[in-house]
Amino acid sequence: IKAYSINNIDNSGKILQIYGISQNPNTKDHIMVLQYAEVSSNIINGLKEIHQKQMVHRDFHIGNILFKEIHLFTSNYISNMGLCGEIGNIDNTKIYGVMPYVAFEVLRGKPYTQAADIYNLGMIMYFVATGRQDSFRIT
Repeated sequence: IKAYSINNIDNSGKILQIYGISQNPNTKDHIMVLQYAEVSSNIINGLKEIHQKQMVHRDFHIGNILFKEIHLFTSNYISNMGLCGEIGNIDNTKIYGVMPYVAFEVLRGKPYTQAADIYNLGMIMYFVATGRQDSFRIT
């Protein structure tokens, strides 16, 4: 399979680069690398909406991302909003979440913040890009 690249012509961010096609070694299904970008963009926009409401998810991990596929279109949804709360509503006595998605500062007793959600987002993006959980983390 040949790899193609389409450059962002107008710098609007509306045209994504296509780097090629990848194959899932288990299912042998093919996916355009562009699809990874669409999934990532949907997840980012969902978290952005939560943060714009001055909320923190507090349990943001790949298991709480739902995928709905209709024909060729896939939608993504952030689920499990039970621990989601206002930024100022802080409980320092409990640590919530799924390892390895718990941010280091939370493990050290700091409150959950939007920055902790962003750390979780990074872990989710790693999973979306590689299909693997972080196995090299030292806590």
